[in-house]
Amino acid sequence: NSDNGDEGNETSASSSSGVFKFDDINGMADEEISTFIGSYEENKCLSEMISQLNTEDFEHLFRADPSFMDDFRWWCRVCLRARRYRQKRAIQLLKSYADWRLSSEIYKADQSRLKDQVETGFLLFLDDVRCVEGRAIIVIRLALHDPKKFQPKDVVTALHYVVLYGLKSDPIVQAKGFTVLMDMSETGYSNFDMGVASAVSKALNSTLPMRYGKLIVYNPPFFFSTLFKLIYIFLSTKMRQRMVRVFASSKNPITSPLFKYIQQACLPTFYCGNHHVDPETFAMEVLGTLTKQ
Repeated sequence: NSDNGDEGNETSASSSSGVFKFDDINGMADEEISTFIGSYEENKCLSEMISQLNTEDFEHLFRADPSFMDDFRWWCRVCLRARRYRQKRAIQLLKSYADWRLSSEIYKADQSRLKDQVETGFLLFLDDVRCVEGRAIIVIRLALHDPKKFQPKDVVTALHYVVLYGLKSDPIVQAKGFTVLMDMSETGYSNFDMGVASAVSKALNSTLPMRYGKLIVYNPPFFFSTLFKLIYIFLSTKMRQRMVRVFASSKNPITSPLFKYIQQACLPTFYCGNHHVDPETFAMEVLGTLTKQ
């Protein structure tokens, strides 16, 4: 088991603002989360959440995927942090993820195909840097996607393990979540697959045990407005509200509007930033996450 913590039964805990109730509609404030993570009070909240679960709901997955059972407490903690300690919502997220994990058989991922896709640089997690909101950063570069080679299931599998890699990189990521940079620079019709749009949107909306902040659509092509009308139906209200479109020219990198959301020092070099990313090395790190899931 990759998780540990003290047992307890209490459903409230002290915070800097007084007594925090875990079923609060708004959840814990972001500024309080960093001091709460790993605390005795968090462990009590986790124990209370687990006491409310009916483990029979997960028996089929436990049998099919023993690694999920081994890390069950860790997954509970991830969902609890992702929902800012609102236990009912955390339980809903855990069940949703477990159902999807079982039905998709994501735990049977083809390591060779996963490696091939991540090596293209289509999907990246930026280690050790954060956006201006303090969230981790996932980059999706659509121009590097080949629908003839990789199907929607391949894309969602890669996204799952990239997210898992990010979740395991730092407990704060579990609580504060991700900003997603959807880079559409130099994207053509041949890179689009509506099945991928639907599968990724569903994963981000309700399946993966993660929080997300902004969805930054970077340099959408001229035909995006037409496609967006189709994609729009797959997006949750929250995702629609958090989507921003950013247009930038490589001819004027110093004033890139991306810097409003992600500082230059935190952006990869291919965005005129200072952060070095090697997709081949990253692919091997993601595979390491798969073998240890």
